[in-house]
Amino acid sequence: MPTHALAFIPSPPVSGVHLGPLFVHFYGLMYVIGIALAIYITRRRWGAVGGDPDLVQTIAL
Repeated sequence: MPTHALAFIPSPPVSGVHLGPLFVHFYGLMYVIGIALAIYITRRRWGAVGGDPDLVQTIAL
């Protein structure tokens, strides 16, 4: 097998799903999940050191 064939990774055949009239791309969904998790983790950590967790949400929004 030639080495250049190992460097090629084909794109997946499906890039998202239809939710009613909207088309949700998987990469966009991952961005939203990542941002939500970052806010959640930061709220917990900020509250653990004595800060106001609501401040994190206010800044994030």
